[in-house]
Amino acid sequence: MNNIDSTRNQSIMSHEDIQNLDQKWQTIIAPNVQVGNGLEDSKYEKEKEYNFGETLNKIKTFQSQGKSICLFIGRTPYEQLPSDCDEAKDNELWISADISLIPCGYGTEYAHYNKLLLPSVNLKERLHLWIDLNQQQGIELIRGLFDKIVIDQSTLKLLCNDFPKRSIILLHSAESELIFEGGSKTGFGLGGGSEALTPTYFFYDPYSIYINLSHVKQFFPESIQQRMSTRQITMAEISPEIGKIINPMTLTAIKNHLKTIYKNIEEHRAEKYPYTTNYNCENDQADYFVVRNPLTHPSFIDVVITSCNVHNGTLGIAFEPDWGRNPIAFRKSQDGLAGRVPLGIECKFVILQNDQVQKWENGCNRRFESTMDSIRLTLDNVNFS
Repeated sequence: MNNIDSTRNQSIMSHEDIQNLDQKWQTIIAPNVQVGNGLEDSKYEKEKEYNFGETLNKIKTFQSQGKSICLFIGRTPYEQLPSDCDEAKDNELWISADISLIPCGYGTEYAHYNKLLLPSVNLKERLHLWIDLNQQQGIELIRGLFDKIVIDQSTLKLLCNDFPKRSIILLHSAESELIFEGGSKTGFGLGGGSEALTPTYFFYDPYSIYINLSHVKQFFPESIQQRMSTRQITMAEISPEIGKIINPMTLTAIKNHLKTIYKNIEEHRAEKYPYTTNYNCENDQADYFVVRNPLTHPSFIDVVITSCNVHNGTLGIAFEPDWGRNPIAFRKSQDGLAGRVPLGIECKFVILQNDQVQKWENGCNRRFESTMDSIRLTLDNVNFS
């Protein structure tokens, strides 16, 4: 289990920054979240029970200690994470994220349908991001934090506007990975008009594939083909068979779309989902994707400092227009110190203490302009004052 108590006496963010994030959560995110699906309980009051700023402070503190930060989308703090069931690696810190604080059916006679509910929960020992992931303004507040993002099965179809693309801003580096199921909502057309003539991924709808039935009716018996042509057949009659036919087409359509977003795409067909979900507790097989290395990262580049003369404090970088207000801290990596640096704007390396700028790099401002995934630098000759 995640050892949240290890950050009790540590803080990487100032009290002012924590309060500022709490206020942003109240004004930007809180109006869109829900306690539960009609299961609100008076003891769960948004304003009193959730501290967004302190949650991010703990996450960033663990990250500064070298932890790999992993996000499980579609889980509440009352449901098991990989760290609860021996599916996490030693260096991973797992965090849940959902629009709800309480899972559907919790505390009711329907709870037994959720196989992931934990027998007992201490909310102070769980890290949960209570957030609407369809609200881009909200997820901007948690950008660049995660080394791994897993989307729970049956969840991606609820995420609108091409979430595999929108989620790029959440990734900590180009090597961070996004894992999600290959299933989708499938819309059908019976031929003609504006319906898709080939399987098409419609990324503006919630993870939907549109397929024209005239494209696949050849796979059905002649009696059904005739009824399809005259539109005298219902979806319920053909759905058991249509799934077998269109599933490979669906996965190909999704993969073709992902190729426009990511360089590295792993497609897994009929394999065990890498993490336990409510739908594969009995080792059911699933189709899923693992993607890395976005083709266009949102104005950041990964910088590795192989050596530098910083001995007291933490190396970071500050940039315009709010010089020193929100510096980016570098963290230890296998090759030295690693951080994500903004492209195309004026910046300077800085020395941080408790996430605050103590010393600035001497000399002219820097500006990183590169189409590479990452760059490597040495700062042995850079002075700070």
